[in-house]
Amino acid sequence: MQILTCIGDVTFQNVYKPIDTLPVIAGLAPINYTILFSHIPKAVACLYLSNYANGFLGASNFVIGMTPITCSGLNCTSVFLPGGLLLARRTDETLNGTLLNLNASLLNTGQAILLDNAPGYQLEFFPVDDGFSFNADTDCGTYGQSRGDGLHVCFGSNNSTLVVGKPIGFQSADFTGWSVCPSNLYNAGRCFNDMDWTLTLQQTTSMLLYKRYATVAYDSRNLSILSVESLSTPELAPIDADAVREIATVVFMPGPNATSDDTEMVNSLLFGMGFALRLYEDNFPNDQLLPLVLLQGFISVPFQFSTTAWQWVNATQGSNESTLYALPADLETTATISDVTYRAIASKWTICVFITLTGLLLIWCNSIFLWILRQKTAIPNSSSFVEVDIGSKSAYPSEVIGLREDGTSQQLGYQDWAHMLRTAGLGNSESRAIIHMVKDRKIRVVALKSDAESNFLVLVAAKEGEDFEELPMLDRTARYV
Repeated sequence: MQILTCIGDVTFQNVYKPIDTLPVIAGLAPINYTILFSHIPKAVACLYLSNYANGFLGASNFVIGMTPITCSGLNCTSVFLPGGLLLARRTDETLNGTLLNLNASLLNTGQAILLDNAPGYQLEFFPVDDGFSFNADTDCGTYGQSRGDGLHVCFGSNNSTLVVGKPIGFQSADFTGWSVCPSNLYNAGRCFNDMDWTLTLQQTTSMLLYKRYATVAYDSRNLSILSVESLSTPELAPIDADAVREIATVVFMPGPNATSDDTEMVNSLLFGMGFALRLYEDNFPNDQLLPLVLLQGFISVPFQFSTTAWQWVNATQGSNESTLYALPADLETTATISDVTYRAIASKWTICVFITLTGLLLIWCNSIFLWILRQKTAIPNSSSFVEVDIGSKSAYPSEVIGLREDGTSQQLGYQDWAHMLRTAGLGNSESRAIIHMVKDRKIRVVALKSDAESNFLVLVAAKEGEDFEELPMLDRTARYV
C-alpha cells in the first residue's frame, strides 16, 4: 500500500466543516485612481508603501504563491492576492465593521474562516525583454531632489513581449525599473549634478495582471492564508502605466500644497528606499534578488492598498448602498466559519485501485487461513501417555532389522514403536484416540542384549491373538537402526 500511495494521486490537505455563514464584502477591487489621488493624504500613501513594500510579497496574511499562467523558470514569480481577512467587511452597516468586530465567541467556534468566491489578482513577474527600452522622456522620472537624494524610476507598457524565449501573445505587460544615486554622489550632495547614474537601471521587472475569483481559507487565530480551495479561470486585467507612474510621483514628491506630514513622510520613504538600494549596491553587490523583490513589492502594494482606501472613503463619506464611492458588486460574498481536519485526499482511480488490491489481499489471506484449518496436521497435541507423545513425535520411524546366519542384515517386517504409532494415526493424537487404538493390543516391555553385549529395553505391542514368544523381533540378534 505504501507503493500505491507514492505512485497514486494522493494529497494531504485541509478539509473544512462549515459551522456558520454570514454575508460580507471581501476581496480586491480594481485600483480606483480617483480615490487614491483625491481622497487619500499623501502621508498615508507613503506610510503604506514604507511599511509594506519590503515584505509584502512574503506576507502570508495577504499573499500566497500560485502556479504561473504565462511565465516559467527560475526568474518567474507568481503570486495571488485574495485581499486578506482584514479587508472583509460586514454588510449590515457601513464598511466600518470588520469580522473582528463580531462577537469573539463566534470566531472562536471555528479554526478557519473561508471567504467564498471573492475577487483577487494574480501577479506574475518576469524579466524585461531584451528588445524593450523605456522612453526616458515619457516613461521615467527622477525624484528626491528636495532632500538631496536621487531615485530614478521608469514605468512602461507594451502589448506584446517575449518571456523565456517564447511570445506571450497580445497581452498588456507593465515594465518597471529603477536606479538609485550612488553613495559617493549622495554623500557629496551631487546626485543631480552628475546624472549618469540614471542612464542604467539597476533593477527591472515585467508584470502581468490577472483577475480571478477564489475561495480562500484563513486561520482564525493569526489571519494567515491556509489554502485556496477554488480558483476561477484567469482574466487578463489591463495595467495603466501612466496611472502607476502618477502614484510614484505622488509618493516621491512633496508637491506645492504638501503639509508638514506629507513632506516628512515623502522624505522618510525616499530615505528608506535609497538606503536599502545603496546598501545592496555598495555592500552586497552580488545579491540582486532582494532589491528586485523590493521593486516588485513597491508596485504590488497599490493593488492591496487601493481597496483599503476605497473602503475607508465609503465608510467615512458614503454608503455601499449608494452610488457614491460604492464598491463593485462582485465583492459581495459570504464568510464561512469552519472547523479544519487534515486528511488524505485521493482521486477516484486511486481509491478504486486501493479497494481492489486490499480486497484481493484479504481474499488471499483468508484463503490461506481456511486452507490451514482444513489440514489434519495442526499444533502438536499432548496426551496423558508421555511415552506415546515422545515416541510419536521425537523418534525417526523405521523398521526392525535382523541378522542372517551369514551376518548380513535383513528386514524382519516389524515396525518400531515410533513407526507403529504413526502408521496407526497416533502421531499427534489425544488421550482418547490412544486408548481406542491400544485397547485390543498387548503391551509388554522386554529386555534384549545387542551384538555389543549391551542391554536395552524394548516396548512391544501385539494385536490380540499374537504370541510374544513367537515374535522374531524378540530374537536376541534383533537390533534397531
